[in-house]
Amino acid sequence: MRLIPKSEYLRASMKPCLRLILEEGVERGQRNEIGFVIASELRRIGHSEQACLEILTRWNQKNLPPLNPREIASTCLSAYRPTEPYQYGCNPDCALHRFLQEVCVGRSKCSYYLQVMKTLQAKKRNPE
Repeated sequence: MRLIPKSEYLRASMKPCLRLILEEGVERGQRNEIGFVIASELRRIGHSEQACLEILTRWNQKNLPPLNPREIASTCLSAYRPTEPYQYGCNPDCALHRFLQEVCVGRSKCSYYLQVMKTLQAKKRNPE
C-alpha cells in the first residue's frame, strides 16, 4: 500500500478549478482576488500560513505580470486573519465563479461539489 504524501493529499483536497489556476497563473485584474481565494482555500484544507506563502509565491511567478512579493505576503496574512477561513462556493454571483468560469467543469463533473453533496446526503440519511 502506497502512502500519499501530506502535500499531495492536501492538493487533491482543493477545488479542481483552483488546482488548475495554481498550475497556470492569471493575468492582471484577477491576481489579487484570485490570490485571496487560493489562500483561503489553502487554509481551509489545512495548510499553514507559511506553506500558503510558499505556494502563492510559486504561483505568483506564473502570473502575468507577477504581483509584488509584499502583496503576496499581505494576501496570506489577510486569509489567515479571521477566526474561520472564508469559503468560496460555486454560485454564479461569487468571485470564484466570476473569475474561474472558463476552467469550471460544472457541478455534474466537479469532484469537490460531488463529494460535498454526497456528504450532505449521508448526513440527511443518518442525522446525529
